[in-house]
Amino acid sequence: MSNGELYTIITNKAKKGKKGSIVGIFKGTQADDIIKIIKEKFTQEQRRMVKEVTLDMANSMNLIATKCFPKHTTVIDRFHVQKLACDAVQQKRINYWIFLIMLTPFPEADSCDVFRMTFRRMLTPLSNN
Repeated sequence: MSNGELYTIITNKAKKGKKGSIVGIFKGTQADDIIKIIKEKFTQEQRRMVKEVTLDMANSMNLIATKCFPKHTTVIDRFHVQKLACDAVQQKRINYWIFLIMLTPFPEADSCDVFRMTFRRMLTPLSNN
């Protein structure tokens, strides 16, 4: 179905993955294009019946939900929230690891000093001079 193309998929959560779950599949994720398609395909009454919209954290998806489904509640997809949290924890682990390397004495002074100097350069902000 996809060769690098992106699609916007609208589903009916109440159908629980059974027949009638997929309400629409639209090529692309550009907010203006998808808003136009949704407004053409679904009446305002149908769109006002939507209670919940689950989406990733893309601004375009939030704009689509806001413009097309006036009575919706936004729910952020759990995968994207977990990814953000994992990325933040990983960055903290890396920073802590670098901090420990800077404090740990190494038996071979020559290789250790080069290693520490490299990390210090990475961690030191560049001056404007």
